[in-house]
Amino acid sequence: MILLIGQDLSMDFEPKRIAVIGNGGGGKSTLAAALSERYGLAWHEVDKIQFGPNWSRPPEDHVRAEINAIIEQPEWVIDGFGPYDTILRRFDIADLIVFIDHPLWVHYWWAMERQISAHQGQARFGGREDCDLRDVNREMCQAIWYVHTELRPKIVEDLKRFSAKVQTVGSPEKLNEHLKELTGKVPE
Repeated sequence: MILLIGQDLSMDFEPKRIAVIGNGGGGKSTLAAALSERYGLAWHEVDKIQFGPNWSRPPEDHVRAEINAIIEQPEWVIDGFGPYDTILRRFDIADLIVFIDHPLWVHYWWAMERQISAHQGQARFGGREDCDLRDVNREMCQAIWYVHTELRPKIVEDLKRFSAKVQTVGSPEKLNEHLKELTGKVPE
């Protein structure tokens, strides 16, 4: 069975390869972790590959090779971006593509909440532990704007080719519904 837009992520369908994509601060890692747990799939965060300690950037060829090696595996949940050709390759191979596409203000709001938590010394969920969030507020906002204005239109257009396996999560309420269905818990 192929999951169609508007159907629930918790149906009997058992995906083996799930691509989770969307702007920063939208809950990609939280949803990817829940999908990983629900379906017993390895979870891979692209940010842990495309960033080194203190936000350093490994060579793009290295990032591409690591992501492509994961894509070749028979089962996975991959969340994040990376080189655009690897995004398209994930879309092509995935059984399910989850596109988190909240209104722009939600991405900014949630990203800034995460930044504030980091300033208060709270542990971060997802991402590299050796990348401090406290001094990257401006960069975070610029990245969210770039994704919204430059990458999102390309992704929306490219997802049309894969519409039979795309699940769009377009609001915090819908994200929370999916998380509750997957985990049995109401998200905080």
